[in-house]
Amino acid sequence: MNAENSRNTGRIRNQRVPIDYEETCRFFKGRAASGKDKIVQVLYQDQNPALAHARAETEFDTLSRIVAFEGRDVLDIGCGNGRLAERLIDRVSYYFGFDLVSEFVETATASLAARGVCSSRYKFTAAPCNAEVIDTLTSTRQFDVFLMSGVSIYLNDDDFSGSLKSIATAMASGSVLYLRDPIETQDGRLTLKNFVSRELATEYSVIYRGPEDYLDIIKKAFDRSFHIGALTPMYQDATLAGNFSTQQQYILITKT
Repeated sequence: MNAENSRNTGRIRNQRVPIDYEETCRFFKGRAASGKDKIVQVLYQDQNPALAHARAETEFDTLSRIVAFEGRDVLDIGCGNGRLAERLIDRVSYYFGFDLVSEFVETATASLAARGVCSSRYKFTAAPCNAEVIDTLTSTRQFDVFLMSGVSIYLNDDDFSGSLKSIATAMASGSVLYLRDPIETQDGRLTLKNFVSRELATEYSVIYRGPEDYLDIIKKAFDRSFHIGALTPMYQDATLAGNFSTQQQYILITKT
């Protein structure tokens, strides 16, 4: 074991090391206070905002193509500052989003209020991503579309797995779950713990799961009453994908 792994900080390959949610919250509070626009706050690329916006457009186009939103109720898990809600609200019946960071929730709420969207059609709240929160929300309302865009890398295995199992329990026939995450392509798992980013000028922690690891967690949460789609690259354009070991991919899970 090298010195970096023995400290359990920096780049940790192929080990199951938990990350600290308080550190994650501090990181995103800093992003919320950064003065960057909404897309750059959550998709980064501080030195190249145009790339962040191009990636956001590609994801939205993909999401619009593979998921029917018209007249449906949406639960956005880890909604961030409401970047997807702002684009989807005119098409859905009801939109509920929750996020760990209260400042993001305030931004999401203010954005839709400023547009004059009726407050009965949406709600955002600050809450962690875990099974208990999802169980509580879905016990009082049936949702048709579940979104988790770029969330799993900030969750330890128990919370990622638990969240998926709670979503599975809440899904009715015809409902869908959309997942989009950076997938590690060179190692089975890559954890960045208290990793110093020069571009972002701060430390952050994430868990990048390889495809086998990622799909194993998914398949344990969804039984044969679900159709699990293929794990699919988000970007066909190499300039959007970048030359990194982690590549954005998405998967759609449907309750049959």
